[in-house]
Amino acid sequence: MKILMVIPRYVQNAGAFYHLPLGLGYVAAIAEQEGHEIQAINLNAHGLDYLDALRLKLLTFKPDLCSTGGLSAFVAKVQEILGICKEICPETTTIIGGGMLSGDPEPAMRMTGADIGVIGEGEDSFGDFLRTFSTSGDLAQVDGLIFRNDKGALVRNKPRAAIMGLDDLPWPNYDLLGFADMIGSQSCNDVYFFQGQPNSNPRSIDMITSRSCPFSCTFCFHPAGKVYRERDLEKFFEEVSFYKQKYDINMVQIVDELFSLRKDRLHEFCERMEPLGLQWLVQLHVNSTDRETLRKMERSGCSFISYGIESMDPTVLVSMKKKAKVERVDSALALTAEEKIGIQGNLIFGDTVETVETANNSLKWWSKNIEHGVYLNMLQVYPGSPDYIEAVRDGLISDRDHFVNELPVNVNISRMNEANRSILSLLINTYSNSLFNIGNLTSFEIAKRQIEGRSLAYDLTFECPSCGSENHYESAIFDHRENSSFRVTCRSCRVRSHIPNPLQETSSYRVRNLQLSRLEEAKSKLAEQDFATAKEILNSILALEGISQTKAAAYYLTGQIERAQSNAGGALLGLSKAVTYAPFNAGYHVEFARLLRDLKIYGGAAMHYRQALKLRPDDPQATQELSQLENDPAIGDKEVFTVSVSNDPPPQRRPREKKTTRVRHADKLKLGTGRFDTEPEFAHLEPVA
Repeated sequence: MKILMVIPRYVQNAGAFYHLPLGLGYVAAIAEQEGHEIQAINLNAHGLDYLDALRLKLLTFKPDLCSTGGLSAFVAKVQEILGICKEICPETTTIIGGGMLSGDPEPAMRMTGADIGVIGEGEDSFGDFLRTFSTSGDLAQVDGLIFRNDKGALVRNKPRAAIMGLDDLPWPNYDLLGFADMIGSQSCNDVYFFQGQPNSNPRSIDMITSRSCPFSCTFCFHPAGKVYRERDLEKFFEEVSFYKQKYDINMVQIVDELFSLRKDRLHEFCERMEPLGLQWLVQLHVNSTDRETLRKMERSGCSFISYGIESMDPTVLVSMKKKAKVERVDSALALTAEEKIGIQGNLIFGDTVETVETANNSLKWWSKNIEHGVYLNMLQVYPGSPDYIEAVRDGLISDRDHFVNELPVNVNISRMNEANRSILSLLINTYSNSLFNIGNLTSFEIAKRQIEGRSLAYDLTFECPSCGSENHYESAIFDHRENSSFRVTCRSCRVRSHIPNPLQETSSYRVRNLQLSRLEEAKSKLAEQDFATAKEILNSILALEGISQTKAAAYYLTGQIERAQSNAGGALLGLSKAVTYAPFNAGYHVEFARLLRDLKIYGGAAMHYRQALKLRPDDPQATQELSQLENDPAIGDKEVFTVSVSNDPPPQRRPREKKTTRVRHADKLKLGTGRFDTEPEFAHLEPVA
C-alpha cells in the first residue's frame, strides 16, 4: 500500500525553526515495519507555494492513504491538507491523529473531514489499522479508531490500552520527517535552549524517555493517555549514541510531559549523559529537585529545566491538582538559579477558583522574582482536559466544533466576571512584555557565516545584567523582526534578559517619514485640544500592520487623550500598548505607572517606576514618584497588581459537591461492536440516544 505522510506547515517562512512532530515519526516507522511504501512531504521545507508542492506530490505519488495530524492548534492546517488531498486524489483515504483528535475526536473529525482518526497513542492502533485496511477487514474491530461508517456516521471504537513496552517500538523515522536537512539549519537564537550552546552551533534532536504524566493537572490533556510509563535507560542511551554518530548532535531536548519523579533514575540519567558531552533539557516537577540532584544535572550538561509552576497561590495549586507547595516552588527555583541552570516556567491565570485576590498573590511573587524570567499567560482551555470537560458540562462551551476549529478560544472558567478577567489579562500581558532584565547590547552586525535556506543571520555581543559576563552569539536568526526586543540567555549564569531589537525600524524611509509626519500632525491637533481630529489621525497610524516605535507613540498619545477625557479603560489600553510596543522608553513606563497609581494598582505602578529607573537611573520624576508611593502612609496595601472593576457575578457553574458522576444509559459511548459501559474521559461529550 502507498502511504503519503504530510507534515503540516508550522512556520511562516520556509526554513524557519520548528519542533519535529515525533508522533508522525513513530507511526511512519510502524508503516515501514509493516512493509508499506511510505513517502513524506514536509510543507515547512517549501516556500509560499507549499500547497502547490503538496498538489504535485499527490498527483505524482497517488497514495492509497494520506496521513497527517498534530496538536490542537493545527486543526485548520490539517483541514487544508485533507481538502487538497480529496481535490487531487478523491479515492485516497485520509487518516489523522495527535492531540487535535484525541482531545475531542468527533468535532476534530467533523472539522477536518478526515475519513479515519487514531485516538491516543498511534503505533499499535495504526499498525492494526494498516493490517485491517489493506485486507478490507472490519475497522470496527480495531481498538483506538474513530471512522465514518457506510452511512457517513462517526463511530468510535473501544479505547486501546496503553503501550507498556515503549522500548519495543521502532525508533522514529527522523529522515522521513526531513530532520537530516533541518539539523544543519538550526540557529543559536531559534529557541532559548539553543542559546546556551557555547559555540553558537546547535545540533539538537528531540527525544522521549517516557510517555504521559503521573499527575492529573486540570488544565492539561495527555495525548498519550493517562498511564505513565518510562523507557529503559539502556535502550534510550543506545538510541542517543546512534544519533550522535549519525547526525553529530550536541544537544538533546527531552520532550517528555514530565521527566522521571524517581531520583535514582534521574541520577543514573546524569551519570550516563555526562561522558557524552551533550547539553540537554527536561521538564521536571519541583519536588524532584535538591542541591545534589541539580549539581549532577548541571555537571552532566543540563542547561535548562522547564518547571510547571502555573500559580503561586495555594488554593489555585490545589484546584489545579499540581501537587506542589508555594514554598517548594520557591526553593526549587532558587536552587536551580544558584546552580546556574536556566529556568523555563509559566504562571497561568484563570483556573476555576481564580479570583482577583488569588491572581494578586501570584503576581506579588512574580514581582519579587522577575529575574527568573517566568512567563505570564491566561489559561487556555484545551480539548480533552478536565477544565474543558467541565466547561462543556456547564455550558460555557456550547459549540464544540467551533471551539476546536478556532483555537485558541477565550473562555472564562474562573470566579472572576468578564470585566475583571479582561483587566487581569491586559495587565499580565503588559507586565510580561515590558518588565524584564535588560541586557547591554554592545555589537550587532551581519554575520560572517550565513545559514543556507534561512533569513539573514547576525553576530551580536551583549553584557549580562546579572553577572556582567560578555556573551557572543554567532549567526543568530531573527525571524520576528517587528518585535520590540529579543530574549537572550547568558551562557555563564543562565539568566535570561532582553535586548532592544535593532531590526525593528526597517520599513522604507518614505513609509516611515509619512508615519512620522502624521504623528506630528496629531501632536499639533492635540496641542490645540482638537481631540477628535487627533484621534482620527492616530487611528489611521494604528490601523497599519506591524509593531513600530511610531505606533507606540500613537498609542501613547491615544492613551493621553483618553485620560484627559476621563476614560480610564481607554487610557489603560492605549498606554499598555505603548509600553509593550516600546518597553525601552522610560517615559512611557512613568506615564503608565501614574495611571496604575490613580487606579490604585500600586504594586504594578511601583514595578513600572522601577523599570523606568533601570532604563534611566537619574530620572527625577520616576525617583520622586516612586518614593512618594512607597512612603505614603495613606496607602494600606502597596502590593496590588490587579483590581476589581465590576461587581457582576462570574460565569455560573454547576455544583461540584459530588466527587464522581454516574453514567446514565443515554451517556454511554456507542461503539462499532456494541456499547462500552465504562466512561472514558470524554465519553459523555457525545451522548447517544
